[in-house]
Amino acid sequence: MERRSIEKSRVRMKSCYNKNMHGSKLTPSNSISYLNQYVQTIPADKFTRCCAIDYRRIDIAQKEIAVGIKLPITSPLQHEIIGDVQENVKLAKQNAAFKTVKYLYEIGELTDSLTAFDSSQKIEQV
Repeated sequence: MERRSIEKSRVRMKSCYNKNMHGSKLTPSNSISYLNQYVQTIPADKFTRCCAIDYRRIDIAQKEIAVGIKLPITSPLQHEIIGDVQENVKLAKQNAAFKTVKYLYEIGELTDSLTAFDSSQKIEQV
């Protein structure tokens, strides 16, 4: 297939993710905010500092950009999440954050309201 036909047939990301969530709705536009809130709750001490989210821009071609997200080392999510190819950096970053928050929710790191579990909630789960 020719590159133009692939670009035209590319499906945009879902506009909303609301599976088994009560009241919270994950959209690409609010996913970066949820991701930042999650990273702020990751525990840290004087030996392991909590650092920022690592966003990596991947240029595929002109107007074809993807973004990879790597969370801090203290996060249980250790591999990089790469978003779908988008036409600009803003959409690519939103898509990658959307996929990351969705994955964090699916592995049980986020509550139904898309906030991180506190330590007492994690102890109750065990």
